[in-house]
Amino acid sequence: MIVHINNKSYRVSWDHDYLDYLEDKQTLCTIEESTDNCEWMPLITGVAYCSLKDHYCKETGRKIFMTKAIAKFPKEVRKLIWNAYRSRK
Repeated sequence: MIVHINNKSYRVSWDHDYLDYLEDKQTLCTIEESTDNCEWMPLITGVAYCSLKDHYCKETGRKIFMTKAIAKFPKEVRKLIWNAYRSRK
C-alpha cells in the first residue's frame, strides 16, 4: 500500500507467518519512506503476535500493527493512512 502525504510517498507492506508448525502466528509490517533517488528507506518495522488462544486473522494483525505504528503521527496524517488502508482493495 502506498500513501502520498505532503509530497512524500510512504509504502506499507505486510508479511504473514501462519504455518501449522509455528506456535506463534504473526504479522510482520514495514513502513518505508521514498527517498530522492527513488529508493525506499525503512522508517518503522514491527510485529503483531497472535495469542495461541486467538483465531489467527491477517486483517486483525494488520490493524493492531497500524494502530501502534502510527500512534505518534499527527491526527491528519493518521486519518490519511487509515483512509488509504480502507480503500486499498
